[in-house]
Amino acid sequence: MQVAQVGSSSVIAVEGPGGSLLYYWQPIGSQQWNQEIVLRPGSGFTCSGPSVAQVGDSSVIAVQGNQAGPSMPGQGDGDNFLVFFWQPIGSQQWNQESVAGYGTTFSAPSVAQVGNSTVIAVQGPGNSLQFHGQPIGSQVWTREIVADPGSAFSAPSVAQVGNSTVIAVEGPDGQLQFYWQPIGSQQWNPEVVADPGWAFSAPSVAQVGNSSVIAVEGPDGSVLFYWQPIGSLQWNREAVAPAGTDTE
Repeated sequence: MQVAQVGSSSVIAVEGPGGSLLYYWQPIGSQQWNQEIVLRPGSGFTCSGPSVAQVGDSSVIAVQGNQAGPSMPGQGDGDNFLVFFWQPIGSQQWNQESVAGYGTTFSAPSVAQVGNSTVIAVQGPGNSLQFHGQPIGSQVWTREIVADPGSAFSAPSVAQVGNSTVIAVEGPDGQLQFYWQPIGSQQWNPEVVADPGWAFSAPSVAQVGNSSVIAVEGPDGSVLFYWQPIGSLQWNREAVAPAGTDTE
């Protein structure tokens, strides 16, 4: 489940019964929630781990898919694929695209707008870290390997910070990793935010003010916050809540 602002509404994407995909929206200032069925049970595959955002003038959702019936056209047999849904703001029509085929996607994805593109980060085969991008208005998805197998041990989080794409992910042995790439570049730059033993969940990354910020579960169910001024190489840590707070 994930929440975001799209246009002038709050929106929520959630996995529904039977692996369906549900979308809820509420105009800001209203008390009325409206439901839309993005994907019904029995559609041939099931959805999990939805991520929702506004990209351009559309609501977009990225999900991990698993086969629940006949093969999807052109993809063969298997599970763990990546699917993208989009709907122009004000429309009732959801459109579906295949981003990556079977055996490519091993976590909940994270979707965002970076520059003039839709971007998706996801854990790939062998605990690798994968990145998919599509210029707004295009139908072509590109893929980049951000980090080799053995690097990613949680669902990643992707965002735009300053003029860069950034990804946060749990690394080996509870390490917290941060990757950044200037928009338009093909070079991913890794940073270690926290040494092994300090990250125990999928992190969440965003820009706040002029800093990159990351929230993550720390040792013994604590809640930790890391921040780095844009352009700096120094990560700073704060304890938000003590041990036993995060019990997910």
